[in-house]
Amino acid sequence: MNNIRKTDSKQRILVSFTNLLHQKSLAKITVSDIAQNAHLSRGTFYLNYKDKFDLLEQTEENIFTDLKSIFQKYPPRSNELISSDAILHALYYTQINFELIYALVTKAHTTHVLELLRSVVYNPLEDEETLVRAIYAREATFSAISAIIVLWIKRKATESPAQLTKIIESLCHQTFTSI
Repeated sequence: MNNIRKTDSKQRILVSFTNLLHQKSLAKITVSDIAQNAHLSRGTFYLNYKDKFDLLEQTEENIFTDLKSIFQKYPPRSNELISSDAILHALYYTQINFELIYALVTKAHTTHVLELLRSVVYNPLEDEETLVRAIYAREATFSAISAIIVLWIKRKATESPAQLTKIIESLCHQTFTSI
């Protein structure tokens, strides 16, 4: 019972934080704002988080962990630098968690999740013998894909994840076929 209440409190805090990020910048959000909006006491907030930055960090870490598991589940095929299946499932994940991710990208201006994700995408390839061109190709591919995804988020995900995956595949294939 106690664990259920803690999970409910954390969920309410996260929803409150997301809603507040849509209304004002991270700098202007206080713990009191978060707790009041979640209909919880500040003490309940502090049972779960040290401060709003701890909340932000844990939220980013949870997103990273989820995305990491997606990229591990769908490794790239031999002809791919980054798995199209992983991109598609990551986009579905983003769509499901859109309000939170939109707030983080556009209001909190956080790119921390993208930097963490970069390390996940590159890790499976680190053991292979890499050529200098392959290193640059991976970086260019990841940068292009992340820029497209951030734009998609800022445009409020107007295309479906499947449509965006096809766009990414098409653009990356055209751009990097000569590498």
